[in-house]
Amino acid sequence: MSKEYLFELIRNERVAVFVGAGISIGAGLPGGAQFAENLHEELGKNAKSNPQSLISVANEYCALKSRHELIRKIKSTFLIDTKPQSDSHSLLASIPHIKKIFTTNYDKLLERYFKNYQVVTLAKIPYLDDNKTHIFKLHG
Repeated sequence: MSKEYLFELIRNERVAVFVGAGISIGAGLPGGAQFAENLHEELGKNAKSNPQSLISVANEYCALKSRHELIRKIKSTFLIDTKPQSDSHSLLASIPHIKKIFTTNYDKLLERYFKNYQVVTLAKIPYLDDNKTHIFKLHG
């Protein structure tokens, strides 16, 4: 695919962007592997899971502590008021033709930069507003 064709697709709003944890690492937030390690360390000697697997550590965290504690940990880690130390979020938001963004990120850094957006979770899909950029939160 040529870059000219890609630019044409972007101009015609036919490109969706997937944003993973890497975009927020520049803001000082942990990626999935680092968050898994943090949870694993918090479990200490009781931890049996692979510290590299976020899903296994999260499941073990729920079993040894609680789902409520895991959600509290996610919120205290990712929903802090931080400013990105890179231009990635603002550069993405400066492309007016990007109308669909899929992210696994828990943080709200994308929402800080997009002015006219709608966060979409599974429950909101029937109510999409076509006049807004949609930020699909894959984790809910």
